[in-house]
Amino acid sequence: MDIIREKFDPNIKIALFSNFSNSYEAIQEIVDNSVGHRIVGSKLKINILCIPKSKKLVIEDVGGKGMSSKDLEIFFDWGRSKERSEYDIGLYSQGGKSAIGYLGKSFTLTTSPAGSRDAYRIEDDNLYDTRQMKEYKLANLSAKTEEGYTHIEIGDLKINITDNFKDKLRNILVDTYRPLIESGDVELLIDGALAKPEPFPLDPEFKLENFKFSALGKDVSGWIGRLAPRSGIKGGMRCYYKGRSICEREFFGHPDPTYKGSLNFLFGEVSLNFIPVNTNKTDFKRDTEEWIRVEEEMRRILTPHIDELLGRKIEEPTDEDVNRVKKARDLFQAILKTMKEVGNHGLNLQEQNEDVGQKPPQPREEPRTGRPASLKNRENQPRTSPPLDKIGSRRRLRNFMDWDIRSMDEMVRSKIEEKDGGKVLVINNVFPGYKRSRGNEFYLLETAALQTVPIEDTTLTPKQYLEEFDLFFGKICDSMEQAKEMMNKKKII
Repeated sequence: MDIIREKFDPNIKIALFSNFSNSYEAIQEIVDNSVGHRIVGSKLKINILCIPKSKKLVIEDVGGKGMSSKDLEIFFDWGRSKERSEYDIGLYSQGGKSAIGYLGKSFTLTTSPAGSRDAYRIEDDNLYDTRQMKEYKLANLSAKTEEGYTHIEIGDLKINITDNFKDKLRNILVDTYRPLIESGDVELLIDGALAKPEPFPLDPEFKLENFKFSALGKDVSGWIGRLAPRSGIKGGMRCYYKGRSICEREFFGHPDPTYKGSLNFLFGEVSLNFIPVNTNKTDFKRDTEEWIRVEEEMRRILTPHIDELLGRKIEEPTDEDVNRVKKARDLFQAILKTMKEVGNHGLNLQEQNEDVGQKPPQPREEPRTGRPASLKNRENQPRTSPPLDKIGSRRRLRNFMDWDIRSMDEMVRSKIEEKDGGKVLVINNVFPGYKRSRGNEFYLLETAALQTVPIEDTTLTPKQYLEEFDLFFGKICDSMEQAKEMMNKKKII
């Protein structure tokens, strides 16, 4: 029997180099390697140096385990499985190398294991040369200290380093490793300046609730509090994996602040050290038994806090509300179809090939010789509502959408959400306007029009936008009776 062997093509590294959403995520991946190789009971110092003129970025850790020559062999073995300590946040032995390739085109790595006077250096001046797997010459050096250290200098950067970049990087890293920085396990510096987290802006009148429970034999612990008014940050639980932030604004199955703004006051932290995370540590694996069990218990723990902040039970829409919205949706779609049939230029994107307000190009019979005489010396005049077939601002109408109704924040009239690859118009049944109008037909059509007005020109002033809405909604009102007649005829047939 013939044997087919799996192979590793060096070109796959190009794909791994691009496996990041942004440069901040790539830098976090390299810092993860340093954090994962810290020594328990010793402070790990991480210094990030930005050298924009030379297009270089340096990430150095001191006080960790460092790497021996054997460790370097393992480091450059892509995807190699290795034994990890309980606080090592590494996963697949490819993130750090991939991150270097995402950020720049060359690198120099210098490292020394803790307790040794020997150091090693590896260089690569062209990471994107993938004609074959790399063979690195290991340079032997004298260590500058017996503390373990790793110094990575990334050159030929593909990113621009600005003051704004450094400020954002500092904030992201402080948020990411907050528990480790607060405990003193990690000291973080940006260009030599110490980076420390600011205290959370909590409501001092609320007594924090500490909690601890066991799931699948593993401990989960954290605390729940309240944010102060106008705190400037978003509410929800911050979830950590071995001291590293994975996700925030988590409500564990409860309604979030889009349902009611008061829920934004809920705040807290929880350590989920045993739940698997995805490759780039941007979220937990939520279909695992570990997450499902923790979510169930956290939902129970948060329930009294959610109820307190809601101040009332959820007002579910009645069957009458649901039927009223369904009828208005059908009428709205019939109106749009009627408007198209009477020549309003294809307001249904599923059937149109042109943009409303953007005529197809037409050849000129004669070349333009200059400004028409009728327009010369013309004084500025007030803007009037343009006809829908004018040449100019591009207009696109959203595809016909499904509609839904549910309770949200009382100050939100409606919003568009993604669902099953499409868009859904969600109407809020506790919005004061809905309650006062009792969700009548006119209110629902106006709500839909506000979310559907075919404008994409972001340069419009509020006054111009209102003119465009008035033009669109006026035509909807004019077409209403004709649409109803069309719907009645279909029912008879």
